Amino acid sequence: AANESSAVGSVRTINTGLVTFSAQCPALGYAATLTLLGPGPGDCTGANILDNVLGVAAPVKSGYAFTYVAGAPVGTVVNTYTLNADPSNRGTTGQRSFFTDQTGVIRYNQTAAAVATDPALQ
Repeated sequence: AANESSAVGSVRTINTGLVTFSAQCPALGYAATLTLLGPGPGDCTGANILDNVLGVAAPVKSGYAFTYVAGAPVGTVVNTYTLNADPSNRGTTGQRSFFTDQTGVIRYNQTAAAVATDPALQ
C-alpha cells in the first residue's frame, strides 16, 4: 500500500512538473522527455523541476516503473502525453497500475497496465 501511495504521489508530481514546464516553455508545450524536467540549468533544456529520481528517461521509484510518452508535436508544441506507473513486480511491490494524461486525471487497473478508460482514483 505504501508503494502504491508513493506511485500516485509521483504521478501527481510529474503531472505538476509537466504543466509547469509547458508554462515556462510555451513554444515546446509538454516536455518531449522527462529528462527535460530533471536537473539542469533551469531552462527548456533542463528545467530543474523534477529531482534526479523522477527527472530521468525511465524512472523507477518505490517498486514502480514510470513510462512517459509525449504526444506528436503540432509544429513544435507537444499538447498531449501519457504517463504509466506499473509495479516492478505485481503483487509484491504493488498491485495497481496507474495512468494519467494531460487531463491530470489519475486512473488505475488492478490486473494490467492502466489506460484512459479505466476508473479514476477517488
